[in-house]
Amino acid sequence: MPASPHAGLPAGAAAAAQRPQADEDERLRARAQESLQTRAAQAQQDLDACPNHPVAVWNAFTLLSELGRTDEALRLVDWHLQHIPKDGLAWLRKADLLLQMRRPASSLEAAMEAQKHCRMAGPATAPIARALLLNGQAAGALAELKPSRGMYKLLLAKVEHALGHPHLSDARLNEFIRDPHTRNGAAMIAEVHAFQGNVALACKYLEEAIQHDVLNPFLGRLSNSPCVPDTVRDHPDWQALQRRMNRAADQLAKIHFILNLPALDNRMGG
Repeated sequence: MPASPHAGLPAGAAAAAQRPQADEDERLRARAQESLQTRAAQAQQDLDACPNHPVAVWNAFTLLSELGRTDEALRLVDWHLQHIPKDGLAWLRKADLLLQMRRPASSLEAAMEAQKHCRMAGPATAPIARALLLNGQAAGALAELKPSRGMYKLLLAKVEHALGHPHLSDARLNEFIRDPHTRNGAAMIAEVHAFQGNVALACKYLEEAIQHDVLNPFLGRLSNSPCVPDTVRDHPDWQALQRRMNRAADQLAKIHFILNLPALDNRMGG
């Protein structure tokens, strides 16, 4: 970690100087915990009351994914697809979840299925490219993205890195950073640096994202992102930031949510 800005101060002064940061860390952690608990309670209420309502299903699915309860999230999306097998959005969400579960080949199959059912062309492009990338097929991912390269700067940065083109990877990332239309992108930038294996920059941008908005939905995705290698995920600085936004494993385990699919079937009359 970088040297403390309070290095060299007398012990008492250093401790006093560090208290505001500790207080801020606790405030952010408490805010994130309260948000997760509130979301879980609302998701439970909505899913139990309206199991056939897409918003209720997807709020529960997103919550389970963020909590790392991926097996249950997969059961929920499969349950939904039993009822609505041609729901392209559901297939896209399943593809994303399977990547989180480190199952890129299955994710690719789900993304291809999504492509069959999506009304508009293109929504499966990024999921297919991500699945190819994480399945060790970076060249295939690049080919998938070529028709609309400008739309996927961050994904292209990862693909170019995987292809052994660090300068092109950095160029794509810098295009995103310089884009005047980019807003609140620090968490997404952190993911690219993590994919590149740059722990220091990944943590720098993650900390910036937490300070800007600890409730940013992408932070939940980033905590379980398959694009974050274990060398970064297991680093003490990265783990400390996860705890700061209440996303350490023991913290997430305290969030209460029950998925009972047989009960949902009964409420749907089936």
